[in-house]
Amino acid sequence: MRRLQQDLPSDSYFFYEGSEVLGGLVEGGIDAFKNLAPKEQATLRQRAIKQIGEQCTLARRTGLVTGHLMFWSDEKGVPTPVCTDADLATFSHIIYLDAMAEEIAGRCTSDTSRSRITHSLSVIEDWKEKEKSSLRDLCSRNEILYYTLTGAATSTKAKELCLDFARNSPEYNVECAAQALDAIFEQDAGPVNASQTTLVLDADKTLAPFDTGRMFHDAVVRKFPTVDANFLETLFGGPLGYSYYAFRQLVLTYDEKVTDDSFEELCFEVASAVKLYPEMMSLLNRAAITPHIIAIVVTSGLKTIWEKVLELAKLDNVVQVIGGGRLCDGYIVNAAVKAHLVSRLRRTYHQYVWVFGDGPLDVLMMQEADQAIVVVGDEESRSRSMDGALEQALATAHMRVRQTLLPGTVRPRLDLAQLPPCFLESEQFIRELVLPRFQLYDETDSGAAKLLATATRDADKSGPLLRGAHVQIGRFLAASVLTRVIGLEAYDIQHVQGGLTTGYRLQGEARTLVVAMMRGGEPLALGVSETFPRSAFLHARTSDDIKHTHLQYCDNVILCDSVVNNGTTMRDAIEHIRALKRDIVILVTACVVQEGSIANGGLLREAAIRHGVKIVALRISNNRYTGKGSTDTGNRLFNTTFLQ
Repeated sequence: MRRLQQDLPSDSYFFYEGSEVLGGLVEGGIDAFKNLAPKEQATLRQRAIKQIGEQCTLARRTGLVTGHLMFWSDEKGVPTPVCTDADLATFSHIIYLDAMAEEIAGRCTSDTSRSRITHSLSVIEDWKEKEKSSLRDLCSRNEILYYTLTGAATSTKAKELCLDFARNSPEYNVECAAQALDAIFEQDAGPVNASQTTLVLDADKTLAPFDTGRMFHDAVVRKFPTVDANFLETLFGGPLGYSYYAFRQLVLTYDEKVTDDSFEELCFEVASAVKLYPEMMSLLNRAAITPHIIAIVVTSGLKTIWEKVLELAKLDNVVQVIGGGRLCDGYIVNAAVKAHLVSRLRRTYHQYVWVFGDGPLDVLMMQEADQAIVVVGDEESRSRSMDGALEQALATAHMRVRQTLLPGTVRPRLDLAQLPPCFLESEQFIRELVLPRFQLYDETDSGAAKLLATATRDADKSGPLLRGAHVQIGRFLAASVLTRVIGLEAYDIQHVQGGLTTGYRLQGEARTLVVAMMRGGEPLALGVSETFPRSAFLHARTSDDIKHTHLQYCDNVILCDSVVNNGTTMRDAIEHIRALKRDIVILVTACVVQEGSIANGGLLREAAIRHGVKIVALRISNNRYTGKGSTDTGNRLFNTTFLQ
């Protein structure tokens, strides 16, 4: 304690010698305390630790307290616990100083300041083992992180631990993981800066049919036989579950038991035995050669193992890894961290995110994703609790989730209606994956657009003349752009000279719905509808006017408006349609799209990326002015400029 007082900043820590605090509560000091009845002693112990907790909370400092778990009164007796419920409610971390029995006996003998009972080495060893066993159990049941400190460099390691414990918390942990993600996107060069799509992949049983956490622990037990072979089952199957505290305890335990050199050696041993699924290898290689796609492995397992796995697969330069495993990594990855990172990718970096995972720890990030793929492996090794987690998630949240079977012969999860299949190496999936997520078809610089836009910007034109100009724009965008975006289909027509010849129409024209976003979008929509005469036509004042009955037999829906300002109306319509029919093709068509709505973070851009929407615009405007009265496009179209 004296060494820590010298090494740690005094403005951040309080230091308490437990016996001194207890002595301060009793007239006559610690000697008087020892003469009290056990019940009175227990009451004072609770009062002491509560007082310490209140002082630290009030001053916003970390408290370091020295104390005992139990006492052994004589050689033939049994240890007496002195830990109270208040202790367990107050302490966040416990470091057990595991000195050699000979060292403890020597200190007791040489301490002339107090009268101490002398114990044999065997009693001291038994005492230590009972304390360590009891502490592991108590800490696990009370969300207290535990570390056994041994070795010569005790004070140096204690300082390192105290600094780490003081700053770490679930909130701080999320911040550190987010910083690791930010570091990937803050690179000065490379494909990250141009990316629109991010693949977020769990590691164990997702990239490969292996549980590297289990493999690593087995390797640790072989090298260090004193390590509990059932530690993982006890930890994650106990009260902590798969919480932040459980993963932190795992990191602390490996830090305590495994030297740095041995850690690297064992990670390499495990990584060398891992072979990626061929389908995942192909997926990652395709991501590597696609400029707008990046891949990030986000693992609750050991980061070092998966870095080495990717290095051996020659993917280390193209796939980043976010994960923990050692104190020096600074954070752990649990379900909440995974979900936060996916949310950050979408909201901060405006990425279209695909998530690949296999187990319950991946469900939260799947809910945050634009697309989620459940990797389903062999029945003997797959997660047994994933079906229940998926069913609950599907019942309570909107998820765009499918499953891929690796290998393709294994039994699928749930049923194929709940969890549709996808095939990672199929042309359809690859096309869906590699297609740029933000697709804007901008005619601003074309000669036709300049001619057509002139009439719409002429202040002398309003009413029927302006509506006619918008109809003409609708015809142009339909014939020149939408046919290119959606495609054409051939069909037989009667030739004027007799016989049959080939004609063309919009691909799926009869299964296309043209929606006029009222009221400004009606003339444009009429022009589109005239060009595609077999399409259905609908007026919509709000997105709620679009019903499932309008969409159920349609493959395409074209949303038409004269001007897209901030994108709110179109975003609402897109989200409404996607909720009604998730596989329909949505296109936004407008005379003018304000630049802000399609800039990074713009509402229309975000909706287009998330829902796979294509945008067709006669021109893009950087004029942020929103018309009203005589300058409002809707009022000009219908000669109602007197309305404000």
